Amino acid sequence: MPMTLAAGDTERHPTRLRVKSCALDGEAASVIGTRLTALSPRSPEAGDVPTRMVLLNDALTGALIGIVDERWSFAVRTGGSAVLALKYLAPKNTHTVGIIGAGQVGRGAAYTVPAALPLVRRILVTDPMPGAGEQLANLVREQHGGHTDLEVTVLASPEAVLAAADAVVIATTAPDAFVRSAWLRPGCTVCSLGGEPEVDLDAYALVDKLVVDDWDGVRNKRDMRTLIAEGTLDRSKVHADYLELVSGQKPGRERPDERILVRLEGLAIMDTAVSYHLCQKAAAQGVGQRLVV
Repeated sequence: MPMTLAAGDTERHPTRLRVKSCALDGEAASVIGTRLTALSPRSPEAGDVPTRMVLLNDALTGALIGIVDERWSFAVRTGGSAVLALKYLAPKNTHTVGIIGAGQVGRGAAYTVPAALPLVRRILVTDPMPGAGEQLANLVREQHGGHTDLEVTVLASPEAVLAAADAVVIATTAPDAFVRSAWLRPGCTVCSLGGEPEVDLDAYALVDKLVVDDWDGVRNKRDMRTLIAEGTLDRSKVHADYLELVSGQKPGRERPDERILVRLEGLAIMDTAVSYHLCQKAAAQGVGQRLVV
C-alpha cells in the first residue's frame, strides 16, 4: 500500500510525496525498489527536472544500484499494464482498441497495443483537451510507422469510443466518474487506470467479471472504498488479480458476451522490474550518468 507524505502548510508547500516500495527477488537479481512520485498542481513548472523516480538498492548489502527517471518508463509500464489485461480479457480477435485520455499513460497504452494485440487494426482516441487526441494519434503513427494497416482515429467523446471499440483503456485525471455503466455493451472489456473514479459505481454490479492488479492496493481507491463501505464489494467479488490471471490460476474471458471491468492501482514490483532492466541495459551500453559521492 502506498504512503503519502505532505507538509502541514499545503498552500506554501502543495507538493505531496507518494512512496511505494517492494523487493524483487529472483535468479537474475535481488533488488529493493522505492518509487517516489512528487505530486503537485504546479508540477509543469518543474520543466525537464524529474518528479518521478525509482531508487534501486541491492537487497543484500543495501548498496545503491541506480536512480531511474521514470517519466517515460512509468507511462509505458502503466499503459502497458492495462494492455496486458486486454491480452487475456479482450474479445477474441479484437481489431479495435479505444483509449480515453491522451496523456502520457494513454500514449504508453497506445505504444504497447501492437505487441500485446497483434490483430488490432484500429486505435480510437478521445481527450477533452483540444489537440491532445490528434497529438497522440500522430505519435502512434510515428512510433508504429511499419504497421501500415494500423489506423488511428480521434473521436469526439468517451461514449463514441465505447460504442465502437472492442476493448477500452481509460487513463485520465478526471476528479469524478464520467463513464456511464449504460455505455458498457455486452462483450466489452474496460480497464480503468485513473487515480479517481472514472466509471460510475453501477458498473461494478453490471459487469460479469471484475479483475484487479492487486486487491490490497486497489481497495484503497475512492470508488472501491465506497463499494466496500456499502457492503456491495469484497475480495470474493473479484474474479482474479493479475497474478492469478497471468499464471493461469483463473481464466480470462470465457464467453463472447461477458462485460469485464479491470480496476488498476499500479504495482511497485512492475516499476522496480522495469527500472532495474533499464538500469542494467544502460550500464551495458555505457549510457546514463555514473554518480560519484
